[in-house]
Amino acid sequence: MRLIVQKVSKSSVKIEGEMVGKINKGYMVLVGITDGDDETLVGKMVDKLVNLRIFEDENDKLNLSLLDVQGSILSISQFPASTFIITAISTASLKSNRAMWFSAFVT
Repeated sequence: MRLIVQKVSKSSVKIEGEMVGKINKGYMVLVGITDGDDETLVGKMVDKLVNLRIFEDENDKLNLSLLDVQGSILSISQFPASTFIITAISTASLKSNRAMWFSAFVT
């Protein structure tokens, strides 16, 4: 499972000119799910996503989560993960609420 997370002040998705999703402050998330992913992993990734501390606090430090800022999520599923180089959340980062940046090449 791969989540590509972009922190946004607003985001939207249109399909054939029709608005199908729109949020204000929060995350635009590209979600890639594979055969080996199960409900347990999805639950862990959702927990990681909402608790990821990448919003600035009053001291401009990245200490606030999506829950802290009452943000929203715009989720776009089943993107072609092999076309992306960087990802913020993967199963490897489940032990911390800090972003981990690494290559996400899929072979």
